Amino acid sequence: MSENRDTLEDRLQDFGAKLGGLKSFVKELGHHVDKHGTPHEHVREDLLEAENNIKFYEAGIEDARARLAKLGDAPKPGAQGTSGGGNGVGIGPALKSKKGVGALILGLAAAALVAVGLKSRRGRKGDED
Repeated sequence: MSENRDTLEDRLQDFGAKLGGLKSFVKELGHHVDKHGTPHEHVREDLLEAENNIKFYEAGIEDARARLAKLGDAPKPGAQGTSGGGNGVGIGPALKSKKGVGALILGLAAAALVAVGLKSRRGRKGDED
């Protein structure tokens, strides 16, 4: 089964939005931990899981770029799902993409769901102790 250009571009966009959401989650979590003086041990599992997910999406983006390059349809630098010269994927590229605000909302919703899932899992773990 071969993947077509549209499928790979959709994957780049999807993974880029999720990656951006996760990076925002990690940044905000760190900010709130510092702001409220929360011990870092309380969020260590959340940060570890988020970092693993970030690595997954970064690898998926690189894989999709490599497959697009093999098709001869590599995205331009700075396009959705690319690192844009090492600056990471941010909100700007998501707004410029063909799916625009929908992808941005999906990415933010995914980040929120990750946060809620991690929080509820941590709460259940605390009940077992």
